[in-house]
Amino acid sequence: MARPWQAELERARQAASLADWSAFQEEIDRLLARWGNHSDALLDASALLLPIGELSQAEALLQWCHQLEPQAAAPLQNLANTWLQSLRQQQAMQLYTNLAEHQPQALQPLANALMALGYGIDQPAQASRQLAQRWAQRVLAGVQPGRPLEPEPVLQPGQPLRLGFLSADFCQHPVGLFLLPLAEALAARPDVELWFYCNSPRHDWLSEQLQRCGHWCSVRGLSDQALAARIRSDKLAVLVELGGHTAGSRLAVLAQRPAPLQLSWLGYWATTGLPLDGVLVDPLEVPPGTPEASSFVEPLLWLPKTRWVYRPVLWMPEVVDPPCLQRGWITFGSFNSAAKWNGPLLRCWAAVLKAVPGSRLRLKNYQLRDPGLRQRLRQLMDAEGVAPERLELEGPSFHQDLLAAYGAIDIALDCFPFNGGLTSCEALWLGLPMVSLAGRDQAAVMAARQGLALLELIGRPQWIATSVDQYVTIATTLAANPQALQEIRHSQRQRIGASVLCDEQGFADAWLGAVVQRLPSGSRKPIELS
Repeated sequence: MARPWQAELERARQAASLADWSAFQEEIDRLLARWGNHSDALLDASALLLPIGELSQAEALLQWCHQLEPQAAAPLQNLANTWLQSLRQQQAMQLYTNLAEHQPQALQPLANALMALGYGIDQPAQASRQLAQRWAQRVLAGVQPGRPLEPEPVLQPGQPLRLGFLSADFCQHPVGLFLLPLAEALAARPDVELWFYCNSPRHDWLSEQLQRCGHWCSVRGLSDQALAARIRSDKLAVLVELGGHTAGSRLAVLAQRPAPLQLSWLGYWATTGLPLDGVLVDPLEVPPGTPEASSFVEPLLWLPKTRWVYRPVLWMPEVVDPPCLQRGWITFGSFNSAAKWNGPLLRCWAAVLKAVPGSRLRLKNYQLRDPGLRQRLRQLMDAEGVAPERLELEGPSFHQDLLAAYGAIDIALDCFPFNGGLTSCEALWLGLPMVSLAGRDQAAVMAARQGLALLELIGRPQWIATSVDQYVTIATTLAANPQALQEIRHSQRQRIGASVLCDEQGFADAWLGAVVQRLPSGSRKPIELS
């Protein structure tokens, strides 16, 4: 049943897709003027505001919604989401935890708490495991016993390997962009057949390219039981879940065992908590024999070098000279999400700026559209001795414009403990050196060492820090040599292109080899592995 405010919502959504922000706000204002005392209308409006960075406005609507319905969980859950992205992670984590305790059957509060835990400082990997197991216990308790999978071999003679991916991110999203090279390489093989189970209404150029790689199944709106039945009817040999506990994930479906071999990969950074058949990792991000490795419930399937491969987008701009050569000062920068910011990180960045006289820090993400966040950030950095005029704060833009904005940065600064992924790849491809702090025993197990992995893979270990002091030293050393920045700028793309980070075929072979080795005994191995 359509809601009375559906027309305003759709017009606002369309305006946002075109970046027509004045029209977007007009539609939101029109909705609130007519339906502002309806809690569901407030929830729907806030759900549009949050992804475009209108954090303060979303927070105000959610606070009002909570006043209208004090017992409802959804407004508080979404309120915590706004805090997570506006430098109030501790408050968000506390609210998620409270909601989880007061809703003993609900899954989403625990999933949200896992997300917040991953962004936190000094959160051990075992804490993530324990919380994920609590989530899994709730899921498994609600699973109805069904007909077990037939014991016949999952691969029939002469038939290709039937392999499915389940995600809400089959689009221009880091998951989609990292998946595409693998999907195309697998689709080119006669002994592999791909299925894509898409849990999102979003459909773009990348969705189209994935759709050409195999069978496309839109599963948004299906219940867990119906989705499990659909996957089971396709008789997959392998199902790979790409979202973990991130937004839009259908991870709970795997508790019903719709496929004989169920794996986790790519879009999540720690254990899911479910007794899956494996999670694909690499030894740089998850060193064997460490607390990080022991934090996974799932068996670890080791990829030899890297857990992803990078392919630059077609609209990647050409490399330009470092701006310091013309400006006379160093500009540091980070385009990572504000959810990755925290007190120790900001103090570290302040120390870098104070150690390099005249330097500036350019930050860009969709959350910086919000004036409340900009003010809070300036106040925090001012308290650390960094004047507000040394901060260049920029909101969202189309991807092509975002990539071009790297031309105004000399040195990229990675976040910690949750490092950049796609953002780091793009900064490095555009010739920027990047300083990264490698974490150990963090809840964001793999994400805490993504920067280390990327820099090792491209032969830049000298930019990896193991302490905040070393992070500052590396940044200041790079800033002191503009000529070296120039040389790095114009040689790095060739270096990355020749590295294993861009070896699409080699990665596809390694990935498929790891999966095949995990197939149930008795299955025919149809893959010729080199």
